Amino acid sequence: MQCKVSFLTRKSRGGVTHIDEIVSGSSIRVGRSTENELYLSDFRVSLHHATIHDRQGRYYIEAESGSDLRVNNAIAQSTRLNKGDKIAVGPYDIEVISAEEGQDLDITIELVRQLGDDLEQLKQRSTTTLAATGFSRRRWSWVFYTIISLLFLVLPISAFFSDAVRDVFKDAPITADVAWKSGEFESAHTFFANDCKACHQEAFTTVRDTACATCHTETHTHADPQFFELSGLNETRCATCHKEHNGRDGLVRRDEGLCGDCHKDLDTTTGTDLTNVQDFGNNHPDFKATMFRFDARAKTFSTNREALKDKPVETSNLKFPHDKHLTVEGVDAPGGSRVMVCADCHQAEPGGIGMKPIVMKDHCSECHRLEFEADIPDRIVPHGNLEHILYTLTEYYGNLALKGGYDDLDAPAVVRNRRRPGQRITKRERKDAFLWAKQKAFDVGEDLFEDRVCSTCHDVTKVSDGNLRDGDAPKWEIAPVRLADTWLPKARFVHNKHQTMQCTDCHDAAKSEESGDVLIPAIDNCQQCHAGTEAAHNKIESTCVDCHGFHIAEDFLLGDRKGMPARKAMSATAERMDKNIK
Repeated sequence: MQCKVSFLTRKSRGGVTHIDEIVSGSSIRVGRSTENELYLSDFRVSLHHATIHDRQGRYYIEAESGSDLRVNNAIAQSTRLNKGDKIAVGPYDIEVISAEEGQDLDITIELVRQLGDDLEQLKQRSTTTLAATGFSRRRWSWVFYTIISLLFLVLPISAFFSDAVRDVFKDAPITADVAWKSGEFESAHTFFANDCKACHQEAFTTVRDTACATCHTETHTHADPQFFELSGLNETRCATCHKEHNGRDGLVRRDEGLCGDCHKDLDTTTGTDLTNVQDFGNNHPDFKATMFRFDARAKTFSTNREALKDKPVETSNLKFPHDKHLTVEGVDAPGGSRVMVCADCHQAEPGGIGMKPIVMKDHCSECHRLEFEADIPDRIVPHGNLEHILYTLTEYYGNLALKGGYDDLDAPAVVRNRRRPGQRITKRERKDAFLWAKQKAFDVGEDLFEDRVCSTCHDVTKVSDGNLRDGDAPKWEIAPVRLADTWLPKARFVHNKHQTMQCTDCHDAAKSEESGDVLIPAIDNCQQCHAGTEAAHNKIESTCVDCHGFHIAEDFLLGDRKGMPARKAMSATAERMDKNIK
């Protein structure tokens, strides 16, 4: 949001002076504190009085806790800003005027309610001089100098070097160490906030990397320190980028320069094949998808990164045409025609970053039933194990054969004829019934695997015909399936933050006829809403760390770098890609 602000001052002779400035940000804070974008110095204004928000092109002003706004002479806590509105903030009037081209909002601010001379006269009458108390300035100076030196110099130094002194003050409301505390701790460090020696291991020296690596032993480094032999990367202290005592969320740098200063000219400073990048809005390469590649000979999967502009094809070994499931007419379901939507199968995992796995039982079995007898639709075979399927079929038809009365002209008489309760069959009849049951199971299994059920979604290959007399069952192979949890494991995309959008705004699934289509958008789709660090109309400012982490060198840990023990961790990319392999 970009706002033009004009501060008006009326002269005694009737003239008006204008001081204009441009203020920008995702929101604009108004108040007496100097950290506000609109700084109003009068003490009748709260430190944080109000905040102006941009809500999809409409602008609202909201009073902070304990403050009031008077909008067009009516008290309000929140209101939409319209042309001509006057908002009283303490002694100031803020008026909304027509925005100039290139600006989202145009306002004027004028101090209209002066205090006058009464306050100044009251202060003069209420002043008590130091001389009136009977003490001289020099005497008081020495008293306060002694107290301050004792509390804020002698005690902290003594507590640092002496455990006995530190123990005396450990239960006090304010410990000796806290006297030198320069600001609030990061939320993750509050559990040892009162133990200064945890980080400041040497007196009067900056925090060393060894102090950080004591806890962060298994934190990854940024890059291979041998391949990228850069002093600015490998010799920089942790505290150069991570400065503590800056508030609960101030430990991590988020500015664009942290990444862009090095990545803007990688081709000239290193021997890497990585592409230069500086700003998401105007200097960022196209996305690359991490694809599964199936080796049919070795029957193993590998991963490979491919640019989206090269139209990569996924080899998950699962047949799934999205267009047939997203038709406006709907799909045939047990309860009749059903119109499906993306959320029927794709649901965000807790946290909203990735998607929950697709499971046959939960997402497919309602329509793709594994039934094998048309007259008994509730009887199904298990999914995922061919041996279990054949065993289930053999058990089912073996039970029918021993009972008799099964209507099958090709079956032997012992299977077709009904028997009275208690009627025994001969050993020969039992053998015929058993052979028929196995053959029937193999025939139905072949129909399931190759023609009617399994081959609808899977690549099925018959390996051997088997030998019924020898008891050898036929064998089939189903190509293993691996569905990517994410095609962009080196980036971070939070689906929950995009709930105001439709799935089809980014994923053109309704036109996808092949299961190998990679249905993630190119970068220009994201750039419709996201700009880089440069302000852009109706776009969200996005920095590198919004999508990327910094400590990403999967095989190099801080513990190794500092000579401290660290395990060989499975790479983060491998863990994410391995998540939905089953």
